Amino acid sequence: MSGPPLRPRALLFDWDNTLVDSWSTIHDALNVVMAAMEKPLWSLQETKERVRLSLRESFPLHFGDRWEEARRIYLDVFRTIHLERLSPLPGCGDLLHGRDLAMERAQLGQLGRLVPVAMAAADVIGHLWVG
Repeated sequence: MSGPPLRPRALLFDWDNTLVDSWSTIHDALNVVMAAMEKPLWSLQETKERVRLSLRESFPLHFGDRWEEARRIYLDVFRTIHLERLSPLPGCGDLLHGRDLAMERAQLGQLGRLVPVAMAAADVIGHLWVG
């Protein structure tokens, strides 16, 4: 092929632990669920090692028939605490606000219902990203 390389028209970014450090929020929300389900609490290190699947995949394995109740508790706690704990990962500001990126950018969250909240969160911590 000749000519300049083609550039994408848009970039999509994951939210959790790609743009922001959300391990403490995930960890604390999971431990609230663990306590409610009378399961042993996890250390932060155990959370980082064990969280590999989506909520829909992992909660039935951990909580059996009560997985939907566990999901409700988790999402309620997560929604309550995550905005106050947002911490951008190093370099994400340059990535999201790079002046040389002449394309659309968007952030996606794994918890689809939280995407509007995640976008609001970007506004909350935006001042940290743009310097």
